[in-house]
Amino acid sequence: MAGFSDFHLKCVYFMSAMDVFSVGLAIPLLSPYLRSMGASHLVIGLSTSLYGAAQLISSPLVGSWSDRNGRVSVLSLTLGACSLCYFMLGQTSSMVLILLLRLVLGCFKHTQSLCKSIIADEVPPYEQAGAYGKLAAISGVGFIIGPVVGGHISDHKHGFSYITVIILLCFWVNIAIAQTLPASHHSRNRATRNRPGIQEEFTKMLEHLKGISWSKHQNILILKLVHVFALSFYFNNYSVLLQEKYGMTPKSVGYIISFQSMIGSGTSFLSGQIQHIYEWRYPPQKASAVQIVHCFVAMTAALVGISYVDSMPALLMWLIPLASGAALLRTVLTELLVQKASPQERGSLLGAAHSFSAMSRLCTPLVAGIASDWYGTSAVSLLSQVVAGIGAFSAHHLLKGDYLEHYVS
Repeated sequence: MAGFSDFHLKCVYFMSAMDVFSVGLAIPLLSPYLRSMGASHLVIGLSTSLYGAAQLISSPLVGSWSDRNGRVSVLSLTLGACSLCYFMLGQTSSMVLILLLRLVLGCFKHTQSLCKSIIADEVPPYEQAGAYGKLAAISGVGFIIGPVVGGHISDHKHGFSYITVIILLCFWVNIAIAQTLPASHHSRNRATRNRPGIQEEFTKMLEHLKGISWSKHQNILILKLVHVFALSFYFNNYSVLLQEKYGMTPKSVGYIISFQSMIGSGTSFLSGQIQHIYEWRYPPQKASAVQIVHCFVAMTAALVGISYVDSMPALLMWLIPLASGAALLRTVLTELLVQKASPQERGSLLGAAHSFSAMSRLCTPLVAGIASDWYGTSAVSLLSQVVAGIGAFSAHHLLKGDYLEHYVS
């Protein structure tokens, strides 16, 4: 994007934080809201599954769409669609319409991956680690504040409806901010061509996805998948674990989650400096590989430690390496994924990586439910430990040798 400045980068940070804040307002309250309207657990689970399934399929497609037509134009359109869907969620009592809205939201809710694509396009490679870290840190603050504000508003009559109005306004603010970003060369070139039909556009997106050299990035994508699944298994019964093992109230669980989020945000903010430390100690082609292995090891050790401790101070101690390792790993893998990708591939690759989160939302509840029924809730914690350990082992073997020379200049 010609003329992209530090001000525009801060706008991207703000949009990401506003997006996470908006989601944080609604997501923790959506299930209780549906339950209050008489929805069964099956319907509530179906709403989550529909959203995850839509995200799984649409993430690479929207990424490809932005590769071809420009980040800003696609971002504005998806924000507009999401704003209307969230608003309608609070204005209807039809379960069929709510499920349909969740499906549409899953198709268009890709603000985070599009913001990362903008950073990948415009921030120099040697500054991307710090930029992604700041993006994650600032977004984390939005998620810490959002549930608290949403909880207070929900205490009032029609509280969820008020929340959806606030979300609508937040998304409109993001649309206005997006218009201040310079238009990409893709969108400018598109203006000189005939606008393709929907079927033609969809066909071109599929052709574009087929043309990407996925094998070049498969190792990083595998590690991204392992990272997401390890955390998904852990958080699947996180609240239950804290309540059963430590006798916490839901309010106390909220404070623990906030503490973990603050640790992760702080680590993300310092990720650029941490990257420089690794580059000072190791050759450039090995620094990121060692960092990834260390993050997986820290996560594995923390997950094992959490399963054995019985006191609150010990739990808080182990949460620090878990939150830090997870946050830093997320930043490093994202940076490596886009660092050597062409501008025509970045959105698609980030969309594919985002699909893994959707895949985990589909798979881990089922696997965790079966494991809990057969072996107890501790089995789910064991699953997260095993998957994180596999991540450490895989990172050591997949990234050894000169593999990362393809990513590091």
